[in-house]
Amino acid sequence: MRIQDRVIALLLSLALPVLSAVLLVAFTMGTIMLSTNDRAILWATGTPAQLDDIEHQVHRNPWFKHGRTRRDSENNPLPPECDADAREFSFASLGEIEAQAAREILELIASRSGARICLTNMFVINELPDAEHQNGLQKVASVILATSLLPCATVFFIYILLARKLNLATFVGNRGHWTQSLSWGFGAGAAASLALALAATVAAFTTGRTQAVDAVTLGNVGLGMAFALVLAVPVMEEIAFRGWMLPLAQRAVGALPAATLSAVLYAVANLPDDGWSALGYLGLGAIFSALFLRTRSLLACMVAHVQVSAWAFWLA
Repeated sequence: MRIQDRVIALLLSLALPVLSAVLLVAFTMGTIMLSTNDRAILWATGTPAQLDDIEHQVHRNPWFKHGRTRRDSENNPLPPECDADAREFSFASLGEIEAQAAREILELIASRSGARICLTNMFVINELPDAEHQNGLQKVASVILATSLLPCATVFFIYILLARKLNLATFVGNRGHWTQSLSWGFGAGAAASLALALAATVAAFTTGRTQAVDAVTLGNVGLGMAFALVLAVPVMEEIAFRGWMLPLAQRAVGALPAATLSAVLYAVANLPDDGWSALGYLGLGAIFSALFLRTRSLLACMVAHVQVSAWAFWLA
């Protein structure tokens, strides 16, 4: 293959991963802008009288009606910055421009009570949708945005449209065996889950982290976003990084460099927040890339990725 053809193939291999990342960012921002379920939260420590005074004012605040107070428990552990007697205070069901104001109100209430503020925060799209305050159009928009169905469908449509023309791999591999693809997918998914479990154990001993890749819970993100994180986004990423990028990049630079590039860009696209997360995503990208090169099956990679994502929810 001529050098210019290699360059074209390499650049073309990046097109769908870049498009998928742009679509995800756009739809995530849309979800944030339409959300009315943000939460402003504060943790404070002090005397029982001071904390009771904060609780009284939070639950009777004239501007923010959805006040909540929680104590330390197994299901609601306190941040490490707080003492054992600290309590959590928050306002929920906040719109896009209300969260910062609610946070400042919480800080003002805590300061006037004489308690010590140990931590404040704002959680965006953290709460389950409030169906009572949504009309039909808002409900449909919330589902479409939260589940990432449109970005996933767009990437899938482009892949199906151009797969044969670009001579990309088939959905179930060159041999066309569904059972074989499923077997490889479940096996690789189990191996990847075990590898992350071992990495989480090492991270817990060395840094205090409990997992190598950040996990989220259904209670934190809601059913729609859980669907996106466990199913829609993994499927879209496998189409973009393995089904599209890997075979095109392989023609330009060879199998091993293409697999390495696919794994690295996959890790970067997931925006790891520290070294352990980066290693976790890089390891997953390497496993999925190796699986694709072995089977040439997009289905096997999808099954493995969805299995790992579901395991991350179970771990949380």
